[in-house]
Amino acid sequence: ELGRGRTLDERRIQVDAWRKQAAAGSELALLLDVEKATLDLTDESQEDVRKVLFKMYRSNKDPDRRRALVLSTLQAAATVGNEYLQYQFVTSWASWLGTDHPERKYAERLYRYIVLDRAYGELAQGAISEARGYFYGTTVSTGSLEGHIGFIEARIAEGKSDLDELYATRFEHEPDSPVYKFVNAYRIARELAHEPNKILHERGVAKAIKLLTAAAEKLPREAQIHQLWGYLLHLRARRQGSREAAVAANRQYLLALDLAKRDPRLRASLLHRIGLLQASLGNHRLALQYLLERDRLPHVRPLAELGLRVAIARSAWHAGETLIAKEQMKAAKKLLDKISRLGKYKTLILDRLAMSLTAAGDPKEAHIRYNELANLLTRSKEAEGTPLNRVKADIGLGVAAIESGDNLAAIDALNKADQQLQNDAPLESNTDVVWRVSLVDNYRYTKLQYQTLIAGLLARAYRAEGNPSQAETSLRKRVELLRKRLTQSDADEDRLELAHAFLQLGEIVYRQKRAAEARSIIEEGLELSHTFDKNTGSEVNPVGLALVAAYAEIHLYGHVALSDYRLDLHAELMHAYTFICRYRNPKWSRHRYLFEFYLTMLNLRNSRPNKTQQ
Repeated sequence: ELGRGRTLDERRIQVDAWRKQAAAGSELALLLDVEKATLDLTDESQEDVRKVLFKMYRSNKDPDRRRALVLSTLQAAATVGNEYLQYQFVTSWASWLGTDHPERKYAERLYRYIVLDRAYGELAQGAISEARGYFYGTTVSTGSLEGHIGFIEARIAEGKSDLDELYATRFEHEPDSPVYKFVNAYRIARELAHEPNKILHERGVAKAIKLLTAAAEKLPREAQIHQLWGYLLHLRARRQGSREAAVAANRQYLLALDLAKRDPRLRASLLHRIGLLQASLGNHRLALQYLLERDRLPHVRPLAELGLRVAIARSAWHAGETLIAKEQMKAAKKLLDKISRLGKYKTLILDRLAMSLTAAGDPKEAHIRYNELANLLTRSKEAEGTPLNRVKADIGLGVAAIESGDNLAAIDALNKADQQLQNDAPLESNTDVVWRVSLVDNYRYTKLQYQTLIAGLLARAYRAEGNPSQAETSLRKRVELLRKRLTQSDADEDRLELAHAFLQLGEIVYRQKRAAEARSIIEEGLELSHTFDKNTGSEVNPVGLALVAAYAEIHLYGHVALSDYRLDLHAELMHAYTFICRYRNPKWSRHRYLFEFYLTMLNLRNSRPNKTQQ
């Protein structure tokens, strides 16, 4: 408080003045002496400051006084970012206290925080051996499970393969140690994501969980045990497609999260994992909450930050938060441009960024990004990946070009995608990567579905370009592809999609003054819509309402005689009109007005002598 808002010289004057008033040997005098010693702490003066403080430390053997001295020193060192002094004093303090001393657990916590921070700092700078030493120190002094993880990773990064011997020797007299069981479980778990054999994978998961179960009995409040347990169950859920395992993984993750309230590193990892787990279950709104909470914590590893931003954008897109998705992908692109070693992810980032821009209503910027992606795929064989990458990029470019008004560019890109689909080669390799499997459905678009999508987009582009003949050709192709799809699936959603394709085809044929042919096309769509309603227990559906409206317009404005109609137009209109009047829905207000108008016109025409079929 003496130094708040004051310059260094003013603080020194205040401390000296109060030190003269403090009783010799008092607690206040001790704290003022620590404050005075640390006022001039810099990297250059740290050794001199350490000597002064250690002299005070040795002369104050009372645990409470030593504790006050250490905590004050740590706070002062942390304020100026001096790791050296923090390490020296927390090590002395933790090693001096006996294992049964009440302050020991708090000293160990401080030791873990400071030494692990130092270890991670060395690791980030590439000093692997130094980091490994610090990690090892935390395992010896405090039994830190996080320290064991860091030591194992650093040892492997050094290219050493002696972990079996090291740990067997270390725990030779404690083979049932819960720490040893955790270490063995961790070493099993870190290899499982790359195990292709499902039987061996499950054996590994079961063995590691058995070890963790035993460790948790002795160390029930160790968050790392429950985090690793959750990770193993998460692996099982992915490999087996098991929602039950996913629920169990979520439970362990949440338990670990509750135990890790004071550990931002562990919280960051857990929030990211829970977010990914919820996203794999289709709970994107919940996933977004966890992932955004993770984003509020510091980012240390660029690759992990890049993965987080992609995950946030994906869940935001599914949750309808398109602006968040766009912001996250822009941040990912910025990170990519800043750090060259992330360059291999450029195709993914450009693809997701362009898609987010399109969804957020920025088609011109999306068009630019898709062009950038297309150029990258053309230039780089490594970036091209599977044929599916090229197909998706061209489809995305086509959509963005249509939305931005560049229909010729859209037609070119979509034709390229269609040509790629003519090849017999599979669209993508059948990789067995655990983390890519969805727990919801693991659904994949087939070539037929991509071709159907492209045909519809081409029709839209040709129509916007003022080429109804080509638009009709594309729509007829889409109809045939959807017929084939319906034959394979017999799914009602495919039936309704085909009915919608007939509606679009009928409209474009009608506008080319071929009303009689349009009538026949609309009738096919209506029959499909009726089957859909029957199968699903519906009275009306949006596509069916649009088909009924088109059916009426062909007679009333296209002058096709009712005698040529296969279906009863009056009955179709009356059924739909009665239902949407009985069950009010704002979305149907336009159709209520139209159907009332069409029924009136139809009744007037039919009431005229000799005009009933005109």
